[in-house]
Amino acid sequence: MKETIKAKENHFLKYWERRFDLILQQNTNWNKLYFSLNKDIFPETIDIDYFCIKHSQELNLKFNYKVDQDAKHYNITITK
Repeated sequence: MKETIKAKENHFLKYWERRFDLILQQNTNWNKLYFSLNKDIFPETIDIDYFCIKHSQELNLKFNYKVDQDAKHYNITITK
């Protein structure tokens, strides 16, 4: 069971690492990026704070988020 949880966490984090790499490669002329993530895609063991801190440190970018309770989304802003 613990291995399954770890595998889901790793898959989720690796997916976003690749996604951010692709976004940053294809979009070089920007100061801020905005996007929304559905809360339901997050594994139970990863919260939005951890997600933002981890990627902020790895990418050397600033991540901010707001919770949209009605739509069950996180509205995320990435700043260079």
